[in-house]
Amino acid sequence: MGLDISTDYGGSGAGSVAFSVALSELGRACASATVTVSVTNMVAEVIQACGSESQKQNYLPKLCCGEYADGGFCLTESGAG
Repeated sequence: MGLDISTDYGGSGAGSVAFSVALSELGRACASATVTVSVTNMVAEVIQACGSESQKQNYLPKLCCGEYADGGFCLTESGAG
């Protein structure tokens, strides 16, 4: 699940091109699995970029290995609910 996450945290460190190819191929078989992988990587990338070292050590390995089945996030817009 951690295609574009550093190997230091259990990811594969595959990079953007490999990430894109993997999602394209996965999308041929199952759109919902592709969305799950994409969103989980997005959440992990935000933790990797902005999280404290403690957060990275705690959450990234679990997201990358599948112990946490998927990552989620909340999105809101002011004045839109």
